[in-house]
Amino acid sequence: MGKKGYFFVLDMLFGVTILLVGISLIFTNYISAPSSVQSQSYAQDLLTFLGTDLIKYNSDVKHQMVLDGKISDQQHTIAQQLGIWQFLFDEGSCPECKEDMAFLVDDVMSQISNPTYGVELYFQEAHIESNEENDEVVYADPLFIYSSEGVEGSYSKSQQVIVSSQIVIADYQNQDIIGPYIMKVFVWEK
Repeated sequence: MGKKGYFFVLDMLFGVTILLVGISLIFTNYISAPSSVQSQSYAQDLLTFLGTDLIKYNSDVKHQMVLDGKISDQQHTIAQQLGIWQFLFDEGSCPECKEDMAFLVDDVMSQISNPTYGVELYFQEAHIESNEENDEVVYADPLFIYSSEGVEGSYSKSQQVIVSSQIVIADYQNQDIIGPYIMKVFVWEK
């Protein structure tokens, strides 16, 4: 009779141990998993904001750039202005435009940034090259604009990076349509 009690106790201890180990493994994996849904939403929100916020809205930096003649049309969105500066930088008529891009984005990000996430922003030109057989989209090297960490490529240290992109087209001096450019934002949890 005494042996039956030992087997019952041992069986119960094994069962409880297996349950505790299983539950602890499930909870530790669930808790430590990065939240890609929030990162994706944040990346989309950033692109939406840059693509819809007009230059004319309140900002001392934007106002000073208008006064300095660096921004000619206050009806452009931030993304369109970045596209214009990318165009001028690429054609070589404005070597300081890359710094202007970084300065404007840094000002905007200082107002809307979330300290939970790291962010990098790139601009890339895309154009179509046609030949007799087919049309091919050719991408230029991406131009680094901004990093919340201050260093290009900071996202490479993260385990999970969300990349979101948006096409940017702008009118330049109410005459030429420039672009398309691809604005890419890299978002990761710190």
